[in-house]
Amino acid sequence: MDAGGVIDPEVAETLSWEPVSWKARDIFIFDDYAPHYSRPNKSNRSRRTLYLVFQRASTGGPTRAE
Repeated sequence: MDAGGVIDPEVAETLSWEPVSWKARDIFIFDDYAPHYSRPNKSNRSRRTLYLVFQRASTGGPTRAE
Protein backbone atom coordinates (compact mmCIF):
# COMPACT_ATOMS: atom_id res chain seq x y z
CA MET A 1 0.00 0.00 0.00
CA ASP A 2 1.05 3.56 -0.47
CA ALA A 3 1.12 6.19 2.30
CA GLY A 4 -2.62 6.80 1.78
CA GLY A 5 -3.46 3.14 2.28
CA VAL A 6 -4.18 2.49 -1.40
CA ILE A 7 -3.20 -0.85 -2.92
CA ASP A 8 -0.44 -0.52 -5.48
CA PRO A 9 -2.06 -1.01 -8.94
CA GLU A 10 0.58 -3.59 -9.91
CA VAL A 11 -0.24 -5.61 -6.79
CA ALA A 12 -4.00 -5.21 -7.35
CA GLU A 13 -3.62 -6.74 -10.81
CA THR A 14 -2.22 -9.94 -9.26
CA LEU A 15 -5.24 -10.46 -6.96
CA SER A 16 -8.41 -12.37 -7.81
CA TRP A 17 -11.27 -9.91 -7.23
CA GLU A 18 -14.83 -11.07 -6.65
CA PRO A 19 -17.73 -8.63 -7.00
CA VAL A 20 -20.20 -8.37 -4.14
CA SER A 21 -23.66 -7.06 -4.98
CA TRP A 22 -25.38 -5.16 -2.20
CA LYS A 23 -28.97 -4.10 -1.78
CA ALA A 24 -30.28 -1.32 0.42
CA ARG A 25 -29.94 -2.23 4.12
CA ASP A 26 -27.45 -5.06 3.45
CA ILE A 27 -24.57 -5.54 5.88
CA PHE A 28 -21.14 -6.67 4.77
CA ILE A 29 -18.55 -7.41 7.45
CA PHE A 30 -14.83 -7.61 6.75
CA ASP A 31 -11.63 -6.74 8.56
CA ASP A 32 -9.15 -4.04 7.73
CA TYR A 33 -6.69 -6.55 6.27
CA ALA A 34 -9.08 -7.63 3.51
CA PRO A 35 -8.15 -5.88 0.25
CA HIS A 36 -11.22 -4.12 -1.11
CA TYR A 37 -12.26 -1.29 -3.40
CA SER A 38 -15.27 0.20 -5.14
CA ARG A 39 -15.49 1.10 -8.78
CA PRO A 40 -16.55 4.67 -9.59
CA ASN A 41 -20.29 5.26 -9.44
CA LYS A 42 -21.29 6.01 -13.03
CA SER A 43 -25.03 5.79 -12.42
CA ASN A 44 -27.42 8.66 -11.88
CA ARG A 45 -28.19 7.39 -8.36
CA SER A 46 -26.24 8.27 -5.23
CA ARG A 47 -24.29 5.65 -3.34
CA ARG A 48 -23.79 5.87 0.41
CA THR A 49 -21.84 3.71 2.81
CA LEU A 50 -21.61 3.76 6.57
CA TYR A 51 -18.43 2.31 8.04
CA LEU A 52 -18.46 1.19 11.66
CA VAL A 53 -14.97 0.42 12.90
CA PHE A 54 -13.74 -1.38 16.01
CA GLN A 55 -10.07 -1.25 16.81
CA ARG A 56 -8.29 -2.20 20.00
CA ALA A 57 -6.23 0.62 21.49
CA SER A 58 -3.30 -1.80 21.73
CA THR A 59 -3.02 -1.99 17.93
CA GLY A 60 -1.62 1.53 17.81
CA GLY A 61 -3.90 2.60 14.95
CA PRO A 62 -5.67 5.94 14.55
CA THR A 63 -7.63 7.19 17.54
CA ARG A 64 -11.08 8.71 17.49
CA ALA A 65 -9.56 12.20 17.79
CA GLU A 66 -7.38 11.54 14.73
